[in-house]
Amino acid sequence: MRVSTKGQVTIPCEMRTKLGMLPCTEVDFILQDDGILIQKQHGSKRKGSKLLEQLSGKSRLNMSTEYIMKLTRS
Repeated sequence: MRVSTKGQVTIPCEMRTKLGMLPCTEVDFILQDDGILIQKQHGSKRKGSKLLEQLSGKSRLNMSTEYIMKLTRS
């Protein structure tokens, strides 16, 4: 691998697949005496989960569930 002008490197596909590193997976960089350890963050939430968490319970509309369902079905 070669470091790009932006300081980026590509993690080979087989390694990403084996580690379950999907797009938007967060990683940690750990400096060691002889190099850098790149480690998948454990317990970090994916982008979709974060968005759902932020939106959960945020509605300010005073509509019943039945009314909302009627709107979405028509």
